[in-house]
Amino acid sequence: MQSIVGNEVVRDVVIEERPVAGTVLVDRLDVSRYRTAPRPPATATGHGRREVRRLKVCTVQPGLLFPHAVQAIEIKRRRTDRKTGKVQTKTVYAITSLTPDQADPSQLAELIQNHWSVEALHHVRDVTYGEDASRIRTGTAPRAMATMRNLAISLMRQAGWTNISAAIDHYRSHPEYATAMLDLTT
Repeated sequence: MQSIVGNEVVRDVVIEERPVAGTVLVDRLDVSRYRTAPRPPATATGHGRREVRRLKVCTVQPGLLFPHAVQAIEIKRRRTDRKTGKVQTKTVYAITSLTPDQADPSQLAELIQNHWSVEALHHVRDVTYGEDASRIRTGTAPRAMATMRNLAISLMRQAGWTNISAAIDHYRSHPEYATAMLDLTT
């Protein structure tokens, strides 16, 4: 399943952060109608923090400004910094055109988590490779470059790098290690 954002045709999931009340999606949803997902809260640790996610799902009533929306999802995240103990909470809303038969709450949670994995990869590509500023815009070249960047990032992660920028600097200074990683000889 592919996640989408913005004004693309709704096929799977549109996600909206809720920084303040008054956003289009949140104002149109009756949050009181949400039912708690029949699964325990998801817990994850990483980056020096512990995160607990609770998911609620409801069926969307006609009249929402997203005509293909069938289900709405509320995700409440509670992050605790493991060093300082500081707690942050955030509520995120999503809508999907998938029916309850096509995607139950567990599947929706997985789809949303996958969405953030894709966003994280896009963030690395943009910050490290300056992808948003790229002037490559015609034909299949943008897709080819994205594929090459994804391959490079995957190879560096597979080699144990967590800081892709540092990995690029390392391989730039030592190209022989890059060719060895690819099992190429010079």
